[in-house]
Amino acid sequence: MQAQNMNLPVLHGEVQEYQKDEVEDAEKFYSARFSRNFLVAFGFLQSVSCSGIIIGYTAISDALKSIGEYSDLCSSGVTGCSSQALRFSLFYIIGSSCLFGSFIINGSILDNFGPKFSTCLGLLVSGTGFVLLAVSQSNGFDAFAPAFGMIGAGGPGVHLSLFHISTLYEPRVRGTIKSYFLGAFVASAFLFSLEGWLIQTEHVSKEAIFLVHGCWLYLLCILGLVIWPWKIFKVGNEVRMYKRRIVDYVILDKSQQPASSSRSLVAPSAASDMASTPEFSTMNVLNQNGQPITILVKLDRTEQPAETGSTHSQLPAESMKLESQSSTALVPGKAEEEEEREVPMSELPLKQQLMTWTYRKLLLFCCIQVMRFNYYIGTFIQQIEYKPTNRDGHLTTTYSLILTLVVPSGIITIPLVGRIFDTWDYYWIFVLCNFLGMVYGALLLVPVLEVQIVTIVFLCLHRMILFSILLSYTSYTFGFKNFGFILGLLQLIASALSVIVYPIISAVESHLDGNFFWVNLAFLAAMMPLWVICPAKFPKK
Repeated sequence: MQAQNMNLPVLHGEVQEYQKDEVEDAEKFYSARFSRNFLVAFGFLQSVSCSGIIIGYTAISDALKSIGEYSDLCSSGVTGCSSQALRFSLFYIIGSSCLFGSFIINGSILDNFGPKFSTCLGLLVSGTGFVLLAVSQSNGFDAFAPAFGMIGAGGPGVHLSLFHISTLYEPRVRGTIKSYFLGAFVASAFLFSLEGWLIQTEHVSKEAIFLVHGCWLYLLCILGLVIWPWKIFKVGNEVRMYKRRIVDYVILDKSQQPASSSRSLVAPSAASDMASTPEFSTMNVLNQNGQPITILVKLDRTEQPAETGSTHSQLPAESMKLESQSSTALVPGKAEEEEEREVPMSELPLKQQLMTWTYRKLLLFCCIQVMRFNYYIGTFIQQIEYKPTNRDGHLTTTYSLILTLVVPSGIITIPLVGRIFDTWDYYWIFVLCNFLGMVYGALLLVPVLEVQIVTIVFLCLHRMILFSILLSYTSYTFGFKNFGFILGLLQLIASALSVIVYPIISAVESHLDGNFFWVNLAFLAAMMPLWVICPAKFPKK
């Protein structure tokens, strides 16, 4: 909770500056480092409790089958059948589609109402989904479909609301901080694995397990109401927590200090004098209170990207050319002349951002990669059962367990992924992502069951890089102002296309006798154009 918003002067001298000695008081405040690390840890806890839990669906579907859910779809005396498997595949498609499709809704909520509202709403929705899951029965109150849908839909509200915390850190580690939050998204799948094990092996009541999980999310929601701010943090913000009430803190805004910025805020009279020099010009803008002010701009032609100080060398792939005129009233004795300056895409209006080729190429990349991932998870059991050495299905449970354990284990790659994003150019990260995707796609074509363990490992690595690049590149290129909506639209379109996975599964079961080879080959071929159509530009030497 924000105790107060302590900003440095908007116009130097007009607002009393918050004294540095006060926030440096060791008896009253924790350090900025401790304060921001606390927010990261609490955000990680919230995210790991629900954000990407639907990805661990395989374990929970096996557990629900083991207690007889939808066993009436099978012939008498048969413990499992294709009709039962198809029903549980449908639930995954619903959950995963709601997960990715709700990004745009949760993103818009984040953009318009802030992280506090977005996080708490997401926790409420997911918590209610677990309560519904606890009371659902296939032969009674059947609410499995809406339950998995709500569990999937609530997660992005929590997940998206965390990335702005990275702006509290130095540019050289922001990629690592974002990777931590993505790791929480990945690690949350462990919870379904744990709960599935408790139900299937320890015979713990599913009602008790899912009710406890739902109540835990409600508790996190209450804490989130107290801790999270209404507005996102920005580059230059610093958080200091009170020692006697750790959930209370002040926010210092250091982004407008004249000494450290090429855009200095000065009085209008001073600006008109300094504007007569060739190194400076003036610009009339509105301050954070909506009042008109004049700022002095140093004409160095250097534009900072959306995240100031990023280690990535190149600017976003596109920018919009704007023409500005210097007024003879401000610079007496000089004729009017036009000059062009490049405006980063983070400063463009939302509509213009969505019309850029950068966004279109990012959308294509997202749709192909996300749809392939959903297809693989949704058809994993059927594909494992079709392998020649597992036609009787005796190894299906073993490989399902391997999948549910290995995929969330991607969290151990956080330091490596963070290092890659802090040091590599985005172009090469896109190349790496596509390479990993093609490797696991090629391995999927191999009819040897044991090879699929390697496939799962490459899937895990690909997933970490994929969602990291979508989140990091979107925030870097388009900024945080419309971050939620832009990323949400990407995920919505990708999830809408993922709905075709269900009829694909049905068609393969009906007409190809469960052989997914040709579908796997088609998805692999669909990745070939991504070697040429890359959202990021090839880095200049």
